[in-house]
Amino acid sequence: MENIVYNEQLIRGYNVDVGIVEVYAKNNEGKTTRKQLEVDFVVNQGSQRYYIQAAYDMTSEEKRTQEFNSFRKIPDSFKKIVIVNGTKKTVEK
Repeated sequence: MENIVYNEQLIRGYNVDVGIVEVYAKNNEGKTTRKQLEVDFVVNQGSQRYYIQAAYDMTSEEKRTQEFNSFRKIPDSFKKIVIVNGTKKTVEK
């Protein structure tokens, strides 16, 4: 599925990269640790930028949290998109 999303963005003339978001948090011992979260695609064309996550399945709360965590830590206001395969029912909060 990610290959399809990647190829579609190239066909549309976008430059496509993988994004990494660094997150700093304190562990159980109180030490600051660094964690890297991945954004599947950072898509650029001129002044336009989109962040895209591609997920085959988001029916569990754990998967939903994983897909959205990196978006929550991005410090800008460009559009963030999640593409999900199919129309399976998702977990309601």
